[in-house]
Amino acid sequence: MGRLQRIRADNPAKLIWQHGQGKYLIGDQFPKAFCKAFGTPNLIHRTTTCEAARHVADDITWGYHGFLPDIAHTNLFLVFGSNHFGAEQYARRMDHAITDARERGMKVVVVEPRLSHAGAKADQWFPVRPGKDVALVMAVSRLLIETGQIDEAFLTTFTNAPQLVGAEGLILRDAGGAGLVWDLASGSLKPFVNGVQPLLAFPADGSIPRPELDGVPLRTAFEVYRDYSAREAVEILWLNATGGKPFETALRDGFKGSIVPATEIYPRGLEAKFKGPGAPKMQFYADSMLQTFANLRQVALESTIPNIDVEAYRIAYSPVPLRAHAFPTPHREAADYPLYLITFKRLYRNQMASSSLNPILNFALGADAQENALLINPITALALGVRDGAQVRIETRAGSATGKCRFTEGIRPDTVGVSHHYGHRIGAFPDYARRGIAINQALELHPDLVSGMNSFNDTKCRIRQIEV
Repeated sequence: MGRLQRIRADNPAKLIWQHGQGKYLIGDQFPKAFCKAFGTPNLIHRTTTCEAARHVADDITWGYHGFLPDIAHTNLFLVFGSNHFGAEQYARRMDHAITDARERGMKVVVVEPRLSHAGAKADQWFPVRPGKDVALVMAVSRLLIETGQIDEAFLTTFTNAPQLVGAEGLILRDAGGAGLVWDLASGSLKPFVNGVQPLLAFPADGSIPRPELDGVPLRTAFEVYRDYSAREAVEILWLNATGGKPFETALRDGFKGSIVPATEIYPRGLEAKFKGPGAPKMQFYADSMLQTFANLRQVALESTIPNIDVEAYRIAYSPVPLRAHAFPTPHREAADYPLYLITFKRLYRNQMASSSLNPILNFALGADAQENALLINPITALALGVRDGAQVRIETRAGSATGKCRFTEGIRPDTVGVSHHYGHRIGAFPDYARRGIAINQALELHPDLVSGMNSFNDTKCRIRQIEV
């Protein structure tokens, strides 16, 4: 108690509370209450390394992180890396719900570099290059905008997309803090209340004059996002995929598909919270990120904090996706390492090291469950002179790891993958429980500046066969 009292008297934030799976027993109520009473904001647990980025993104967007997809009313399910057929917890509901929905006609598209269980059972597997998810999202957004396939009524009614943005990037607000929109009914700036008709975007022909503030034209949040979603996002993906084939080929032949009118897509479950005048709005434009960055920059300047890259934080705290987000640090710097290294989880193991002692997992399911391997495309392996099943060394700027390799066509040729939860170093464990590759020792650490979570997918590597 004496040490806690000294810490609290000095600076309560110096206390860091960390716990594991206990949150499922008490719902985090005790640790949250204790940390709040103590005065520290630093409460972390298993989720901090497992899915913190998703929680933070959900909280910023609509103020809560417990939502699950409304599969019962979904006709196209787009999945970025989530493996509902190989995960735990909520996935035990999702796998059944998705299977039932597919039987009624729902289509599934999985976007990830490795062909997971989810990708294998999808209608389409899109093997995107690691780190380029944001470029793909920007490209698809741009295509939907340019072809008029967006739900303007949803954006206007449920989100802050029509709110006006000033020169500093912040949303304009009235004295009470309500975001201001351009009201078509009165031709003036107003908060979105009853009787107000928000404008989503000013017409290009100038038929509705664009208002100014201190001589700077105002834009809606939707217009800011639309401007960032430029064709360069599409070109990034195209040039990576084709090795430099002219982009005009993509414009002519690369984007063909059926179009579903926005009027046929009906949002469910959100009406009571976000719909209509006077209701809170989902952050289509994450204005709060800019406010957080402004606070961070002020503290950095006033405290003269050394070794803090304020420009990196400015990029990270952008209220809309940026092209720079598609280029993680190793992807920019590790030029001598040609392959992207990704990680994933297998259904046989989970976060607990003791799962490697489970006799059912290690013996009843066969040898495949006892040991992981480096997954590598045969085209890449043959070019490197690596045999299927050979021992290989995975070398990165952070370190190295060794283990068996396994050929698979279910991974991009420029990417290799290793699953977590193998290669434990606990000396008391039997040999069968310590088999496999412990990949953590080779992963670079570049935590996301917003959530603090490491992506586990940003490292680049070299592979070479070794003799044993």
